[in-house]
Amino acid sequence: QKFRLEKKKGFKGLVKGGRGRLLFADEIECVDVKFDSNGEIDEVLVEIVPKQESEEGKAEDEKRRKLLATFVWVSSTAVNCEARMYGPLFKNCVVDGVEVHAEKAAKALGVDFIDIINEKSLEVSNILIEPSVAQDACIDADALEQKHFQFQTVGYFCVDFESTKERPIFNLSVSLRENKSLRA
Repeated sequence: QKFRLEKKKGFKGLVKGGRGRLLFADEIECVDVKFDSNGEIDEVLVEIVPKQESEEGKAEDEKRRKLLATFVWVSSTAVNCEARMYGPLFKNCVVDGVEVHAEKAAKALGVDFIDIINEKSLEVSNILIEPSVAQDACIDADALEQKHFQFQTVGYFCVDFESTKERPIFNLSVSLRENKSLRA
């Protein structure tokens, strides 16, 4: 989540009244938030922060921009699609501090390997993508090669064979987020 109503320690996203910058664009400031009928955030309203004209002001702007969180954004013509993000199929596969295959982990735990299946290994999200990506994502059902894309800050995705022009579907193949529990 890249937006919160209030700033909390360690949060690097945008907050109401706070500033950030759009990737390949300008600095912004959150000026208002609109809610839907359920009280959920519906819109985050921002304004572009004017750039300084003086040399001193430009240097100050550049220094501040390096400290701001950067947000990836899509245009107002964005298209809804489904993103399927896959995590580890099995949980608790560490024995004596070493990651092992599921069968060995299950045996060490005294359970059947079916019992250590991770019910949360598939996360399905609705995301917004640029129309050109959605159009390019249409694949021939007989095609042997899938098209692939990088979604900024998330990972590399390939087009699912169930994808259609009406409902593009993408599968995460490589995440850009590090799993800290697997560090040596």
